[in-house]
Amino acid sequence: MQLLVSNYDKYTEKERVMKNYIFMCDWVGVPFFAFMYVTLFGALSGGNDRISLDVEGGPWEYVCTFLAILALYQHLRVSPCPLEENVEMFAVMSKIGRWVFLTRQVLCLQAVHFVLSFLSTRVENLHWLIGVTHTAAVFIAGLGIFVTVQYFTLVSPDKDFAVDCTAWLKRGVNFRLIQDFVHIPAGFIAIMDIMLVKNKVLLQETSVPMQDMLLYFFLFTLYYLSLVHVNYHMTKQWPYGMLKKLGLSPVKWAKFTVIQFMILSVFLSIAVAIVRYRVNGSLY
Repeated sequence: MQLLVSNYDKYTEKERVMKNYIFMCDWVGVPFFAFMYVTLFGALSGGNDRISLDVEGGPWEYVCTFLAILALYQHLRVSPCPLEENVEMFAVMSKIGRWVFLTRQVLCLQAVHFVLSFLSTRVENLHWLIGVTHTAAVFIAGLGIFVTVQYFTLVSPDKDFAVDCTAWLKRGVNFRLIQDFVHIPAGFIAIMDIMLVKNKVLLQETSVPMQDMLLYFFLFTLYYLSLVHVNYHMTKQWPYGMLKKLGLSPVKWAKFTVIQFMILSVFLSIAVAIVRYRVNGSLY
């Protein structure tokens, strides 16, 4: 039940105020990211609204949509809100809530992507979204794979994260279990989307040139790390423990930016390779 309902209710008055503020940020953030998804990928699709093809997601589309919505819901409402005693996390979320975390942004984009994909083939007035969601598929897949892999390689083993998990377990909340279930589906449904759900002909027709996709991923990297820095200057805290060692050194952050972009590029390349193999039967 801890994966469906938050079972912690011993918040202090100040913590309840913070909890309500975080929820308010969620009511603003989800519609905002939905708007940005449609706006940006709509522009990239170039108005491609082909509906002559028999575009059907099949049973896997139900699975992916359900898991995407569930993961976002768990991050929105099941993950416990920060406590006063955890000074760092309490401060980190004090300005823009959980939107400072990359996981939240990607989970939201994935949920929007799958919901709109689901609706686009079933609601006549939304058929124009078929081209948009097919254009977005590779981008969303790359980000989804990134979230799952990065969580288990960088966040889950982090000592600060382990301390948080231990503290919450003493309060009766299996925080690690919740976070595992939040992060696991992203990579798998991302691969399922481009392998089993999306129409392979439309995937090819709406594909964005690789050099352009790399540029957009680099801009996304700059955007997110800029957001992290803005949040730091407002709260004096970093959202991830691994960022502490970087401090405010321009050189260290430049290297970190390049490394993160390269990692994102690898996952993007994996998504592109999967699509090419599905379309052409080879990676070329």
